[in-house]
Amino acid sequence: MKKLVATILAMILLLSAASALADTMKVGELTYLNSDNVSRTELLNKVLEFVTQSGGAEMFGSAEALEMVEFDNLNAMQMALDAGQIDAMILYSTVGNYLAAVTGNYNVGLPKMLPEMDGTFDLTSPVEVAVLFATDAMMGTDFSFMMQEKDAALKDEFDQAIAAMQEEGVLAALNAGLKEGDEPEAVEMPVIEGAETIKVAVTGDLPPMDFTDASGKPAGYNTAILAEISKRINKNIELVSIDSASRAIALTSGSVDVVFWARVGAANPEALGINTDILPEKESWKTALDAISANSASVRDTTGDIPEGMILTAPYLHDIYLLVYPKA
Repeated sequence: MKKLVATILAMILLLSAASALADTMKVGELTYLNSDNVSRTELLNKVLEFVTQSGGAEMFGSAEALEMVEFDNLNAMQMALDAGQIDAMILYSTVGNYLAAVTGNYNVGLPKMLPEMDGTFDLTSPVEVAVLFATDAMMGTDFSFMMQEKDAALKDEFDQAIAAMQEEGVLAALNAGLKEGDEPEAVEMPVIEGAETIKVAVTGDLPPMDFTDASGKPAGYNTAILAEISKRINKNIELVSIDSASRAIALTSGSVDVVFWARVGAANPEALGINTDILPEKESWKTALDAISANSASVRDTTGDIPEGMILTAPYLHDIYLLVYPKA
């Protein structure tokens, strides 16, 4: 998936930032443990077609070259950005906006389109809504829990809990706090006497979702999700801190039963607050967006971003990638 993200961002997000940063850009990205090479030619053609037809081309500058630099963890990538070794980072919008708020040092979003640089879009602008929709269709990410195929019964329990939390509005309430940038707090896991205990890996490397507080205790959005699931499936959850790069190994070795996982997600306008009804009644727009969505679905099915022998629960969060770079 990292190849897909790098190329799409080069065409959509990073083109808009070229004039603000440099002609040749070094952009940091977190190493994906589940990456496969996929064909992206058709998707890129659809992107270019869409940008031209929507009138969005005027918002983008040009980049002579793009160099992607991989990092094993967020801390190392952020240090490289602060030291000027890279020009920008690609991060989920929730993480980028959190870092920008905490440090006060970064801009987030699409520089030429968004003068305020706060990672938001004008959801009353047809062009910006269309670009956001296209970005989501190509780079939207679903966050789920991953476990081994032999634990299909456990997956079903997680799925039922996530569905109930969705129906009851619990997920929406937690998502609201996440998107508002609330400081992550440690959440006490329920202790259910005599119940089975499952081990869930946490890395602390993706605040405010996966976060470690000053005392070294796991905190953040994901722990709040797990506390709710624990009560609903009547199982104790033990949080096991590991390095991000060790997640898959920890799962396959049996050191943990569950890990957090992200994969290419289908476009989810509702999750991003997008009202596609404001788009112009242009057949060319509809054709372009439909083509992008269809090809994105194909990419989702062929990226191989679920390791062999593993299964994913239903998603509990949807997000997109944005560009994070230093303020001038």
